[in-house]
Amino acid sequence: MAGSGSTENGILTEAEEDLLRPCWQRLQNLETMVTKQYNKPANIPPEKEDMLLESLNRIKSMEQDLQRTKKALFTTASKQVELAELLEHLKESNLAGNFHVGEETTNH
Repeated sequence: MAGSGSTENGILTEAEEDLLRPCWQRLQNLETMVTKQYNKPANIPPEKEDMLLESLNRIKSMEQDLQRTKKALFTTASKQVELAELLEHLKESNLAGNFHVGEETTNH
């Protein structure tokens, strides 16, 4: 009972302190480790950073390829429209020419 009276007053016996000392030291060590981890900047492992940079470079290269492809498709589509208009004009001219030729041969 004397031991329990001493802890009620907030005073620990030497035996109680000896029992709690390892726990207290572990707690302090854990607190120090947590503080170090908290203050440590987040780092990406070098191999993952390299992988991310390679992926980013591939994405940029693909974007450039897509831009070139888009430009080539636009140019091709424009030429296709231009050729279709020219073909239509030639057909109209040819039909008009055949019509005139046909009129001349029937009139003679």
